[in-house]
Amino acid sequence: MESETDDQKRSTELLDEVRRAASALVEREAMHWHSRMVGYEMVGAMIGASPIWVRRFVNRDERATLNYVVGHNIMALYRRVTGKTE
Repeated sequence: MESETDDQKRSTELLDEVRRAASALVEREAMHWHSRMVGYEMVGAMIGASPIWVRRFVNRDERATLNYVVGHNIMALYRRVTGKTE
């Protein structure tokens, strides 16, 4: 049986991966629209979250908790946009 610290480590790694993907998506949209705030809005619309939540999540604000649906949407969008299938 795995220890709780192994599970916590895996959870942290997964959360970091999703956060990096969200950040990359925001950066991509911000460059396209020449506005970081519009980047948050565009990514939020594509993943089913508010722009405020996206900004908080990317900036590691503890008020932005990740749920399964939004996490899945972030990773699906990231893979679709970048062509990565990791």
